[in-house]
Parts: sequence; C-alpha cells; structure tokens
Amino acid sequence: MNGAKVAEKVKILFQSAAILPYDTGALMQSIHTKQLSSTHFQVIIGNEIAFYAPYLEYCVNVGRSDKPNRHRFFVEGIMQLEVIPYLKRLKND
Repeated sequence: MNGAKVAEKVKILFQSAAILPYDTGALMQSIHTKQLSSTHFQVIIGNEIAFYAPYLEYCVNVGRSDKPNRHRFFVEGIMQLEVIPYLKRLKND
C-alpha cells in the first residue's frame, strides 16, 4: 500500500475514533494529513475553526475552571487504540 493511501486511512481512523472529542464536528473536520515523502506523512489536528485542539490535548482543566479535562491526551489514545494496531496489521500483511 502506498504512503498516500496509508495517510488517508490514518486520517479516517482519527476522524472516526470513539474517543475523539465531538461537539460541533469542527475538530473532526480539521483533521488532515500532509505527505512529507513517499513513506512519511504528518497528521495535522486543528485549524482556524478548531483552534482549541491543543487545549483539549494538553490542558489539565477545562478553561479556567477546576473541572478536569476528560479529553486530555486524546491524540495519544487514538494512536494507541487505532493507528498503531492498524500499522502493525499493515506491516504483517
């Protein structure tokens, strides 16, 4: 499978992951991949409509409240639950 197809599949895995924070769908729509070479790509999450993506990923609390951020480290969760198993299956095929 070529790099562009793998990148597209990884993008879909991120967009459809059960643990992806979802309110308006803006975060899901902001996910895309950028091909760096024939074997390397980058997953980009967030843009002008989902500028809050880094806050969801890294902040301990929600905004200025004391409420815990239940979405913290969602990117790592998607990587561990969805992307890494997919890449391992791809490698073994």
